[in-house]
Amino acid sequence: MENTEYNLIYFSTNEAITLKCNCRVSFWSGPVVTNFGSETSPVTITDIYGNPNVWNVTIYMHGGKVANTLPEKLIKRLNVIGDYFDLHITNLSNSDQGLYICDLKEFCLIKEKRYLLQQKLLPEKIEIENVTHDNTVIGIENYALNLVCFVESGKPPAVLTWRRNGTIIKQGGSRKLRYSFIPKKTDHQSVYICEVQNQDMEKPLTKQIHLSIKCKIIICMLHVSKRPYSK
Repeated sequence: MENTEYNLIYFSTNEAITLKCNCRVSFWSGPVVTNFGSETSPVTITDIYGNPNVWNVTIYMHGGKVANTLPEKLIKRLNVIGDYFDLHITNLSNSDQGLYICDLKEFCLIKEKRYLLQQKLLPEKIEIENVTHDNTVIGIENYALNLVCFVESGKPPAVLTWRRNGTIIKQGGSRKLRYSFIPKKTDHQSVYICEVQNQDMEKPLTKQIHLSIKCKIIICMLHVSKRPYSK
């Protein structure tokens, strides 16, 4: 996934990856290693939800060689390849998540390249708001009803879908999807399913509920006028 700030790449554990810059690199910077005391620089980027995130980076490569100030275990997994000094990383894991920046030579005349690496994660814990113990949502005829599905979204973000009796009625979101409507008598006992799926899932997560639509009881007070008794 690419935007104006960086390329977003999702990886699996133990995967290998090569980060390219298309021109000669002066420096490669990468995520700061925990308990690692070298010089760091904070870089702010905007995540896919529009929120600013600060990533701390440090030098990974200088002059075509991997920095010897990095931990030995990390050095063994890094390699600089090709004429442009592309950064190759093997045996990727959770510790490799973060921002990678190639600082280009001045004569390249193109913007520096940034990559944000994120480990793939399946969504989990799908929930539906206001559901009873027997997976029922209660509504009142002709009064607005909200069906709200929540999930702990994974990476890449998931797509949420509401289905009514098997037919798609709404899609969107990555963590929450609300479907609002005015229920009728015919909606009583209808089956609704919330589905959650991202591009790495063979089958979606699902949660099924059915509706119990109550009728509004209107009590009419009948005022009967009594004629006065006449003798």
